[in-house]
Amino acid sequence: MFELKKVSFNVTNGCNLRCEHCFASSGVPLERELTFKEISGFLRDLYGLGVFELEFSGGEPFVRPDFLDILKLADSMDFSLEILTNGTLIDDKIVKILENLSVRTIQISIEGLKKTHETLRGGGTFDRTLMAIKLLKDAGMHVQARTTITKNSLSDIEALADLLVEMDVDAFLASEFIPIGRGLGKNDLVLGFEEKEILQNILNRVRIKHSSNLLIRGDAYSGFEENEDIKRYGESKRSILCGALRGDWCAISPNGIVTPCDIIHFYAGNLRLQRIDDIWRTSPVINAFRNFNQGLLTGSCGACESRVICGGCRALAFLYYGNFYGEDPMCWKASKSPLRSSIPPTLIEA
Repeated sequence: MFELKKVSFNVTNGCNLRCEHCFASSGVPLERELTFKEISGFLRDLYGLGVFELEFSGGEPFVRPDFLDILKLADSMDFSLEILTNGTLIDDKIVKILENLSVRTIQISIEGLKKTHETLRGGGTFDRTLMAIKLLKDAGMHVQARTTITKNSLSDIEALADLLVEMDVDAFLASEFIPIGRGLGKNDLVLGFEEKEILQNILNRVRIKHSSNLLIRGDAYSGFEENEDIKRYGESKRSILCGALRGDWCAISPNGIVTPCDIIHFYAGNLRLQRIDDIWRTSPVINAFRNFNQGLLTGSCGACESRVICGGCRALAFLYYGNFYGEDPMCWKASKSPLRSSIPPTLIEA
């Protein structure tokens, strides 16, 4: 019943930037990251399982010297490929290689206009990011821009969307900042509930303004559009917003650790000790997500009319409250619920 359809593969923890808000605390490669030979065997196993989508991320994937070789191998197996990158290492040479591969989407991180972006990502990064977008679009590639929304970037969103339209970017994903990793303790960047409503209004306004030019998306659990997925799949019997709860997705760390969620590393197995098909079938952690029981939800999630199809973010519930079935502390609807618990002043370290 539960077929693995998509894998998010973090190929290295190495990164050329040291972003203030990085949820993975990327920078230096982990000890004993998977070798090309190990990755080759892993990709063959995924192909045998019938996995369709493969998302490559980091760190910064282009920091890894053999990343393009990994991409070429994955492309030869007919996976649908997506790359998540900061864009600053993309040049003409890389673009020419990417042009000849079946990369469905390249997601570029851009955190606002220049001042906001460089406050988080470092001086000189904004222009390099825009250059990467230009090179990719000139080559006819599908580009999605992703912005981590903080209190400091709210005022940039509409102007940033205008800029992305000018650059012919295909999609814009607005993702709320979560104070984990290098962002731990930076609660001054977290959106309050009034600011969440402001964000939804901005996104709706931008969507109307650029309806024919730019696909606007919010987080899976955001209130944007009152979440069209919830409307579309309102009769579903299980969560469709989270790949871990759907039972069709998992993440792989650079050292081969398998987890059902890339926000918090629930340990499901190790590719150096087990094959991915064994982990997928037998891991107690993965099965805990598959066997998720909405009837056990507490707080505002337990009282919510969308609890079956949504279920809230289980990783954040665990991080805030140590309770897998606790309420989602960052839910846009939670502020309206009389059953909402108080939010601790900071997240615990994942």
